[in-house]
Amino acid sequence: YGKPFACSNQGNVGSCVSHGAAHAVFCSEAVAWSQGERDEPPYLVHQGAIYGGSRVEARGMPGDGARPYGGYSDGSTGYSAAKWLREWGVIDKHKYPSVDCTQSGVDIEREWGAYGCGGKDDKGRLDAEAKLRPCLYVAQVKTWDELVAAITTGHAVTVASNQGFTRSLDHQSFASPSGVWMHQMAIIGVRFDREGAAII
Repeated sequence: YGKPFACSNQGNVGSCVSHGAAHAVFCSEAVAWSQGERDEPPYLVHQGAIYGGSRVEARGMPGDGARPYGGYSDGSTGYSAAKWLREWGVIDKHKYPSVDCTQSGVDIEREWGAYGCGGKDDKGRLDAEAKLRPCLYVAQVKTWDELVAAITTGHAVTVASNQGFTRSLDHQSFASPSGVWMHQMAIIGVRFDREGAAII
């Protein structure tokens, strides 16, 4: 890609659901490419599309961009993001006929979170592009064993919870559970060398 990979930063908008989901999709697609299941490496995933789609279209409101159906409050849910990705799909960070999706960020996420994927006056054009690339593997993971099975078969997992963590890491690079925060993250790997971590 011409530069080192870096995790995205949601800034001061409550769009963690879209960032966690976008990282999970990208990592899953990267594994598929490394295994020869894709001809080309994946593009980065557009967070604003997931955020807008999860707040508007996935909640049954029109995706025409005519009004701010989703409002300007912060946040979404893991369920809504999964529904958007399964029933609509993925928008990559590249140029589409209706809109340039090479960039994302706080302003785009706020607008698309209110108006839906594609933003104001999109008239559903970017929704139609998303429907060309639905996520094929979307399943609810309920147990640790299911999580391990997903990760070890190349499918990243998102987790939306109110579990907080310390911001410092221990000597094995783990954060400890601490406090409460409403947040979504992507789980892209499992370590088997820590006692009690995983049983296969």
